[in-house]
Amino acid sequence: MKKLLPDYVPFIKHGEVCYEGPLTIQDVTAYCFGIQADRNALQALVDSQLNSASQGAVQYQVFGNWVSLIFQNCGSATSASQQVGYLPDREAAFVIPVIQKMNNNSQPDRLLFWIPYLLIDVTIGMVMGREIWGYPKALATVELPTSAADPLEFTATTTLFKKFAPTTKGVDEQLLRVSADGLRGDLKPTWNTVEDAAQNAIDALGSIHSDSEGAGGAVLRELLRVLLSRQVTFVNLKQLRDVSNSSKACYQALTLSPIKLSSFKGMGFLPGDFELQITRCESHQVLKDLGLTVKSSDSNSDTVAIQFGFWVKTSFETENGEVVWEA
Repeated sequence: MKKLLPDYVPFIKHGEVCYEGPLTIQDVTAYCFGIQADRNALQALVDSQLNSASQGAVQYQVFGNWVSLIFQNCGSATSASQQVGYLPDREAAFVIPVIQKMNNNSQPDRLLFWIPYLLIDVTIGMVMGREIWGYPKALATVELPTSAADPLEFTATTTLFKKFAPTTKGVDEQLLRVSADGLRGDLKPTWNTVEDAAQNAIDALGSIHSDSEGAGGAVLRELLRVLLSRQVTFVNLKQLRDVSNSSKACYQALTLSPIKLSSFKGMGFLPGDFELQITRCESHQVLKDLGLTVKSSDSNSDTVAIQFGFWVKTSFETENGEVVWEA
């Protein structure tokens, strides 16, 4: 039986920063980078964040030994139900594919995506993402190429704590830098339809997936089905700290948040050999969390190889989500 919910008390016209969903998001250019990762490290991260909450009611298993790092430039994001206005935004996010397994077998296994790190440059986008859907969004400055003459460089700067200690002052510093030699150039589509792009994305993924010819092949076909449906669903751990004891959660749930493509304007590979540079700090242990292999290091950062990069131009809408499990 569905729980009867009270009406939300809006703060509109008084400085509201969390408007109603769903959202209409237009004129998106996303740059996606594929990175090999350690499957055991990824599963340990998923276990500590998603699987620990429901205590076995729902299980999430990592699919494959790779992650995606996405830098996204959005021309317009606006509430589809409240006529307020729009904001452009930029985001950077790591994305991990996972398989959802319901232990009571009430639903078939399902391919979803989880974002452990999500950086955004707009306050309203950060608050809405956290409060409505449970995305772990944090404010950042995100820079990326926007013209053919721009260099192939993508950066995300946010608040870091180099060491956890009462005497450590937080600093706004670059956390991520993706780069390759040369300029971006014109974005000329290799594929103009979702069907062509999805099939080629599967081929590219299969080339780095260690089990693409075995049991993983079934999952690859499921991924193709998901892409062709024009809907991608993300899982989040949505939670709020309790006011009387902030080590406890006054609300905690595993939620699903689907997005639906409304237009597809092309996709193609990015030229060059890309590398990812990650600043070393205790507040953002990206390298350890994702099990990335270090190619080189300096006193402040580690560098990781990127297997491939591609761009896609699209528009999409968020859709009403659902609660999979609730404390």
